[in-house]
Amino acid sequence: MKARQDPLETRLFSCFTPGSKVIAGLDGGLFSTLAAWAANQAGAVVEGVALRLYEEELTSAQKAADRLGINLTVADYRAFFGEDVLSSYFSALKDGLALSSCAFCANRGRIAYLFNELMKLGGEKIVVGDIARIARWKDSYAVYRAKSGADASRNLALANPLTIPYLIMPLGEAESIDELSTLAKKLGFEMEPEREKPCFLNGKTYPIFPFESGVKGELIYRGEVLGVHSGVYTLQLGARAAVDGDYYISHIDALTGVVQLSKKEELYKRALRLINTTFRKDEPPISKVSILVGKRYKKTPALLEIFFGGKAALMCKSPLFSPMRGEIAAIYSGERLIGGGVIDG
Repeated sequence: MKARQDPLETRLFSCFTPGSKVIAGLDGGLFSTLAAWAANQAGAVVEGVALRLYEEELTSAQKAADRLGINLTVADYRAFFGEDVLSSYFSALKDGLALSSCAFCANRGRIAYLFNELMKLGGEKIVVGDIARIARWKDSYAVYRAKSGADASRNLALANPLTIPYLIMPLGEAESIDELSTLAKKLGFEMEPEREKPCFLNGKTYPIFPFESGVKGELIYRGEVLGVHSGVYTLQLGARAAVDGDYYISHIDALTGVVQLSKKEELYKRALRLINTTFRKDEPPISKVSILVGKRYKKTPALLEIFFGGKAALMCKSPLFSPMRGEIAAIYSGERLIGGGVIDG
């Protein structure tokens, strides 16, 4: 009697067309390996691609490819990554902007580079380990929130809409992280520890930005010094400040070390201005939406108005706590991610 297929495996395999050629972005981590495994088991012809983005060993990606029995192409994007991601990311940090490193890297680097490799290798789709879903919408495809609470669709808020139809994100079909963890243990794959820093900063330094603690300085509220800090890069915009009282970090000057504080009640906003927006051309100029800002996990209803020149405005139904310049606002219509933008005020 044929063994019954695991329900999660059935959902993962349904994302693929047997015999189709796909490229799988492999970094050696659990999620990218599971996504490539699903493609391979579903009968797709899988070509692994490891992006060399900085001076690093890609032994984990090679081990993953060997274990899956697929070929691995190493694509060197070091020169592009330095300009597209690192320089801009570090400049933003120095300007005291709040940034989502995963969204920043995905939108400016990883997805674009994999799309370029797809064109070179002649595949049909790109397989990635992001926990989100790709599904039909109108005459094309769109990004949807994952079925599990670990949804990471917000990281694609600024992705080029033209690349979305080429993406497959099978792990978004999991009902929970526990379901993925159980599958990983069954296959002998190890779960990864949570990263404390962006992967391109974890244990690495760069000539343009030696990632240490940064300049030390004072914590100031309306001209009054309330304390000192050990370095600007140990701080996070919107976080509670290490001083007596209910104060939060509202501005960081990375050059001087001066950090401005605000009281909690001063950080609520309903109106947000967005720049560098990304939307499909057929999205209505004014619509009711819900938004996720930064790393927050509760969606906020809002009214969206899209302008020309990559700009938009949001009026939230209820005040949003501490939306900071530089954070990405992911914008949804129901469960569908319709786009996003960078908060400018």
